Amino acid sequence: MSIEYRKLQLSSMGSYLITLPRSWIEKLGWNRGTQLILRLESNRVIVAGDESEQPARKPLHKIYIEDFPNRKLLELCLNASYIQGNDVTEILSRDKIKAEHRKWIRTALDGVIGSEIAEEFSDRVVLQNLVDPLKFPLDAVVNRFSNVAMAVYTDAVKALNLRDKDLALDAYERGADSAKLYRLLMRQVIQCARSPELAGKMELEEPGEVIVMALTVRELSRIAYYSMRIAEHVAEVADKEIDHRILRGISEMHRIAMMMHKDAMTALREKNLQLAGKVIDNMEQLRTVFDGSLKELLKNKMDYNTSKHLLLILRNFRAIGGYAVGLADNATLSIFSKAKEFNGEVYEQLRHKTTA
Repeated sequence: MSIEYRKLQLSSMGSYLITLPRSWIEKLGWNRGTQLILRLESNRVIVAGDESEQPARKPLHKIYIEDFPNRKLLELCLNASYIQGNDVTEILSRDKIKAEHRKWIRTALDGVIGSEIAEEFSDRVVLQNLVDPLKFPLDAVVNRFSNVAMAVYTDAVKALNLRDKDLALDAYERGADSAKLYRLLMRQVIQCARSPELAGKMELEEPGEVIVMALTVRELSRIAYYSMRIAEHVAEVADKEIDHRILRGISEMHRIAMMMHKDAMTALREKNLQLAGKVIDNMEQLRTVFDGSLKELLKNKMDYNTSKHLLLILRNFRAIGGYAVGLADNATLSIFSKAKEFNGEVYEQLRHKTTA
């Protein structure tokens, strides 16, 4: 990053002028008469070249297949390339790409939205991403991601009470599949961080809002992960006889965690300070139910594996509540980022807005 300092000059016509370093202009390929875009963002002015006049450039990432000894490492690399916003990923070989490696590539593509094989040769495979960011509004995809996670842990509890292993396994598969939404969301957020113009179109007008969105996606990804794990543990005990008091405790933890999850998302969406505070306060209630359910579990003489899975279900619901608190914190950050100065008057305005 290069930094220069300039003083504003006042022209005879009343407009303000600044000069730009010649080396910067040459590096950017600008010339006299180049069309520039000026954009006012909060307390700063952004000067950028008119992208419509520039040749389209697609971010390119090149990797060599021999650098990845197993499928998992290759998959992690391709996911990272996708999330970082690369439109084209070129997978090369110093000799030839083996049939097994081609299967690895196709398996990795199953885990992302909008990428496909554009070209395929003996020593090269080119992946092309076809996602148009504007076709996937962040708010809509975030709500979808949240709803999928909520449906997964709700169906898992239903499966536990009905002793329905198939439903639990189905919920687990849906939870695993939701990782695609997480990767898409992270890709969108990173692109917004790099492009103020795209961020504006996504209604993220301040840099702080992009940061809050990134934090929100991360919190939801953890809720989605623990939802999937709850379904996995339920599938392991769906055919077991479980004391009704333990089932009641799990159902109560589900009720409180889901309420916290819903309220946190509403607080984020509506900038509701009181609702965010309610979510944070409800964490104590969730801990109390967890402690009571744990005592019941320890009193019951069940086999080790059944006890282990039930304990993990309880712990995972407690974790979901914790990440709902994280979402509530994000709502608070989002609310306060709108205020230039936080004082009693600002608080009263927020309180009036959230109780209206």
